[in-house]
Amino acid sequence: MSYAEKLISVQYDIRWDKQVPPITENSTPRKRCLKCSKKLPLTAFTCKCANYFCADHRPPEEHSCTYNYKQHGQQLLTQINQGAIADKIEFRI
Repeated sequence: MSYAEKLISVQYDIRWDKQVPPITENSTPRKRCLKCSKKLPLTAFTCKCANYFCADHRPPEEHSCTYNYKQHGQQLLTQINQGAIADKIEFRI
């Protein structure tokens, strides 16, 4: 291995004189907002449509979300409100 190859494979942080691991192909790229392509922090917002968005485009109206919130709300209401059951005895004293 030549001197130039060694320099390329191992990088040094000049400020602290520490070895910095080289970027490998297995490292994951940073997440970006689907709408404006901003780099997102580790605590990025995920929408119910399974995409990542910045704080500006997080509301569903801002990124034309494909998730059907109305249908989801109706399903929750039908699960919670099972319906009223009438008395089985006609004439109660």
